[in-house]
Amino acid sequence: MMRPEIQGHIDKGHNLDDLVRWSNVPNVVVHETTEGPCFQYRVYKCLEVYLDGTHVRPEFVPALPLDLVESIVILMPDESVAYPDGAVLLYSAGYIK
Repeated sequence: MMRPEIQGHIDKGHNLDDLVRWSNVPNVVVHETTEGPCFQYRVYKCLEVYLDGTHVRPEFVPALPLDLVESIVILMPDESVAYPDGAVLLYSAGYIK
């Protein structure tokens, strides 16, 4: 997901869990837990969230400002050696350049 699509969600006042929920990512369901949002792939555990390669704890995910995100990549389990359990990867403009 690139900046123009992300900007549409920012304009609607969405946060990351709203963005994933409304983007209809196949086989990913968003659940609210006591720790924070869970981006669950099928019946597997929650996908971890990373901002510019740094792990973001679930309780901090709702506070992430979408306006600093330039690109989002959602990896499913076994799609990456670096993230074998899958991941939600967020990249800022400064990180991409």
